[in-house]
Amino acid sequence: MAVMWILKLRKKLTVARDTIYSAITILNRFVDQGYELNESNYECISSAAIMISAKMNEIYPPKMTSLIYRSSKDFTK
Repeated sequence: MAVMWILKLRKKLTVARDTIYSAITILNRFVDQGYELNESNYECISSAAIMISAKMNEIYPPKMTSLIYRSSKDFTK
């Protein structure tokens, strides 16, 4: 679910393909460390992975408010 959510965001955000793929890699490493993704936290963790990836790859990373707006559940910065 988290990867599909990240891929859907690529159409709505102006980020490069490399940024999306590195966010998925960060998410994969997070899961490999033994952390659990479930329906209550996957959007929050996926947003954090996108923000980390965008800080490394993008000149103008997306704002956190735009990620919060596109999530189905509210969370704070």
